[in-house]
Amino acid sequence: MLNDHFSEEQWAFLAVFDALGGALPVEIAGMFAPLSDGQLLDVIERGTDLIVPAGEDAFALSPDAPRESLQKLHKINTKEHLQQMILRMEKLGLGEKIDNTALIRVLKHAGRVTDAARLACESARVMERGGDPETARSQFIHIQADLAKALENPENARLFIEVVLNISRLSIRLEKFGPDVLKILRQARFCAEQIGDRRSSAVIKLYLGRYYMLHDHLEDALSIMQAANQEVDNLGDDDILTRTAESRAFFYYLRGLHGDVVNTLEKALGVSESLDQCFLDPQTPIFYGTSLAFTGRYHQAIGILHAVWRGAVKDGKTSLAVHYRAVLGVVLLMMSRNREAEGQLREASKDALNAKNWIAYSIAEIALAYAELRSSLVCESYSHMSSCMRRLVIAGVMPRQYPDNFLLEMLLAFHQRGFNPLPFFNFSGEISRLSAGPNVHLKGMALRLSAAQGKKDAERCMRDLIESENCLKRSGDRVELAKTRVDMARLTLQAGDQAKARELALAAWDGMSGLNLFPDDLAWLLEGSILENDSFTDRAGQLFEMIEQFLPAREPSDILGLMLDATSRFFRSERAGLFWFTDKLDRAPILRCGRNLTRKDVLEGGLRNQLALIYKTMHENRAQHIRSVRMAALSIPVEAGGSVRTVFYHANACLEDGFDFLDDHLLLRLQRALSSCMERIIADEQQYEKHVRDRYACTSADRENGQDEILTRNERMLRELARLDQIAGSDTTVLITGENGSGKGLFARRIHRNSARRGGPFIVADLAVVPESLIERELFGHEKGAYAAAGEQYVGKIELADKGTLFINEPGQMTKSVQEKLLRALQEKRVMRLGGSRFLEVDFRLLTATSQNLTREVEAGRFRQDLYHRINIAHVEVPSLRERGSDIILIAKHFLDTAARQFNRLVPGFSAKDERSLLSYHWPGNVRELKNVIERAVLLFTGDRIELILSGGASVSEKSPFDDVPSVDEIQRRYIRYVLQMTGGRISGPGGAAEILGLPRTTLNARLKKLGINQKIKQI
Repeated sequence: MLNDHFSEEQWAFLAVFDALGGALPVEIAGMFAPLSDGQLLDVIERGTDLIVPAGEDAFALSPDAPRESLQKLHKINTKEHLQQMILRMEKLGLGEKIDNTALIRVLKHAGRVTDAARLACESARVMERGGDPETARSQFIHIQADLAKALENPENARLFIEVVLNISRLSIRLEKFGPDVLKILRQARFCAEQIGDRRSSAVIKLYLGRYYMLHDHLEDALSIMQAANQEVDNLGDDDILTRTAESRAFFYYLRGLHGDVVNTLEKALGVSESLDQCFLDPQTPIFYGTSLAFTGRYHQAIGILHAVWRGAVKDGKTSLAVHYRAVLGVVLLMMSRNREAEGQLREASKDALNAKNWIAYSIAEIALAYAELRSSLVCESYSHMSSCMRRLVIAGVMPRQYPDNFLLEMLLAFHQRGFNPLPFFNFSGEISRLSAGPNVHLKGMALRLSAAQGKKDAERCMRDLIESENCLKRSGDRVELAKTRVDMARLTLQAGDQAKARELALAAWDGMSGLNLFPDDLAWLLEGSILENDSFTDRAGQLFEMIEQFLPAREPSDILGLMLDATSRFFRSERAGLFWFTDKLDRAPILRCGRNLTRKDVLEGGLRNQLALIYKTMHENRAQHIRSVRMAALSIPVEAGGSVRTVFYHANACLEDGFDFLDDHLLLRLQRALSSCMERIIADEQQYEKHVRDRYACTSADRENGQDEILTRNERMLRELARLDQIAGSDTTVLITGENGSGKGLFARRIHRNSARRGGPFIVADLAVVPESLIERELFGHEKGAYAAAGEQYVGKIELADKGTLFINEPGQMTKSVQEKLLRALQEKRVMRLGGSRFLEVDFRLLTATSQNLTREVEAGRFRQDLYHRINIAHVEVPSLRERGSDIILIAKHFLDTAARQFNRLVPGFSAKDERSLLSYHWPGNVRELKNVIERAVLLFTGDRIELILSGGASVSEKSPFDDVPSVDEIQRRYIRYVLQMTGGRISGPGGAAEILGLPRTTLNARLKKLGINQKIKQI
């Protein structure tokens, strides 16, 4: 073969294509293995069986390449060779020019599994953000398979846990929770327990509970989710509560604790660009909407279900859309809106049959049969249910989800009429099962219906009803609780206690208010009472009280959302939005917060016909109320500073008569109350911002009054300071270089003081004194329980630097993975704490300082080139003290005066001999060493003269320390002893021996051992 005559250089060139795979530009391949033009043409002409064109100036390995040639290329691409390729790639900054898939491939084959996995994770996240969760999930599955082979590495174990959590999250979203997920979840739980990651362990257990539930292992699901829920409560911070909200709400739903479901999800959800982003699990809106309805918040339930139904239809998710619509019909029926409910349910049933969604079909049909029962059409209801069950039997499907409250009442009615039991359901069997089950809501209903059979004596019935009442109180279901109290009132009347019966009847009336469910046979107990306790005026008063209560206790940014929540409940609106007008009135208003209404709805025109109403409200400064065939809407203007800046918008699409109870007088009262609140919110916000500015100003003033002054008359130093001040006004990153102790920190503080961020914090992250294992925590922080030693939450330096400046000393101490995270934080202006799940927006300027040669670190592959270029946009070099000439005397005199005041000593100035000694000394420790020398001289001053003790512990009056011609080791020994004496034996930390000597801690310790220096070391 002609290919046998390729040179080693040509084979190395071809090996690049084998290493990276896929199409590769010739120019990029040549950077790894340079060829002359002649050699390149020779490869292209004679290597047609090896490489084929793959676009303009790009080639790829031929899929039909000879096996012998491929084996030769594989031999070239050893692990060591690929590692050298990666170092060259990083040195030349080729990472952005090569496809991620190729980078992942070469990293993996080079043995850098962790780096490959991190890059693959980022690619998977990009896929998910781009709307391809299916491919993202597949990518994550491949990553976990690679990581699972190297879990003895703690970093790999942590990444493995993160990847498995992403797989689980996407599996729920895509409804693909198969046996493979169970296996990797168990493996991830073991890893989390091994490294002490309590946060991930709790999340994994919640996902395991989801798995067990989906595979009909209710007891296992409840047990493991109970343990996880307890762990989440113990951790208790906002991040873990938000991260686990849907899983914990699902657990509460399984237990029938509908009030807890609502509270858990309500705290976690905020304004989002789409409901897909609000809810991880497509089933969440179903149990959230159902729980809202059980707790009496029907309009909010309708709003959520209507919104997700519209979204699913728009996205073509037919099966999911029909499920949402069926549950929407159930909620409408629960609030006695029979006409609207039956319309939704009949359409849902028809669509469910077409989509073969038997769950949605059974929900819709059971609800329609219940509507017939409520209209006293018992036979028709039974016939309807029989037909539905027969269809399910033929389809071979057993209903797993259904409206339990409807079904139980129907089973009792059919049982009392003597009808044959339905397939799948037997009344006595269902009552026994639910009475002994873990779901307190269903248990409460089962106990009431069991008592209603009339087979027990009055005393036993009352015991069952009391237990039913307790269960339904815990559940939060107002209507079912009212029904239990109705039965209790009847039993109490039979016992002759009319007063107690009246009390129970009033409580039942309150729970059934507005639903027309209160039984006629007890209506006489309510005579003389105020039956309508839900009047507009009463509720308006409650609304005003509610707003007044949360105004003083909340951050200004939170209050707008709370006000919108309060008005939404007050108006019983399905969706709502708070629109904010800017100073430029020609611009569209901004949706500051919404409920079942997103910015996407506004931008895509879903609200276009309603925007005219919002504009009219703003211009006329008057509440507007419209009603059409498909929509009822209300908008209220809110004044602040003498003009309308905000409009509260509320709308109903399912219940067009939603705002008919309003009148102009009460709307005007509400408008004035909201305007008053808005004035206070703006005033509080301004006061809060002033407080923050004042606090930072005080901090800056305190620092300026300290020893931050830069004293110089040196021309080079003055030039550097002029450049420094020129750079300070921008927001660019700055790299400050110079020897240890030369004043790099003072340069950084000067940049901050002269920048637009001077009112914000100046945060120092001195990585020279932080153990390598804690550097990531120092910069990014951690959540409670992120690992074994993370007992409490720790806020990282990047987060603390928000709206200010972050100064990192010695960035070369960072590991590659931390460098990557810092680069991403610089690019995206957001960070995530270790163990956290939410990105935190941070606006900071980065300054760095180093005494290392970072260019050399980049060439050696220890520091990322892309990060180096990012932090080195502007560069300032601090001259060493020995290069500053007469500045030495100027600074020494300043330190002398400062130390004399600090130690309350009256000392003379420097003699001419002192000044000559100061100028002739080489100052290896720079300004910091000079300061220490002067402070020691003042402390040891005896009233006669100042004694300046310089290198080796000798004073200026003694003979030269080199008169005995010591060896190099002896010179080192003497100087290190001197520095240790100067620092009190302290090696690490600011001002420690390692910092003064310019050595890493580990190197200094090794040198102490080599030189036989036995010194008690004080490490911090």
